[in-house]
Amino acid sequence: MAFNPFGNFRKYQKIWMATILLLCMITFVLCTGTRGDFMEWVLSITRSKGTVIAKIDGRNIYHAELSDLKQRRNAANEFMTKARVRVAEKLDEHLKLDSKQLEARDSDPKKREQKMMVANELRA
Repeated sequence: MAFNPFGNFRKYQKIWMATILLLCMITFVLCTGTRGDFMEWVLSITRSKGTVIAKIDGRNIYHAELSDLKQRRNAANEFMTKARVRVAEKLDEHLKLDSKQLEARDSDPKKREQKMMVANELRA
């Protein structure tokens, strides 16, 4: 009788299909995610991280980690700078409208001065 490599598969077809399905599910879960896939994780463990820059609480800090931290902090700083500029623009718009309304109503100058002081504190 000739050797049939698929004989085992035909005999245990349900078990093989369930195993393949589970393998596909595990692969899908490991290869997707918010911080990269499974291969990136494996490569980060196996590849050399460079020279040790510092040691904090018994953990080595590498140059690549510091440069990544610097890049993230610069991005956050840029975002906050743009947000601050945007808020200042909106505040100026609001103050122009508010000052026109106060002048039109001819309200108390002390109240107007207080609002302007608050606005200047918010702008700073």
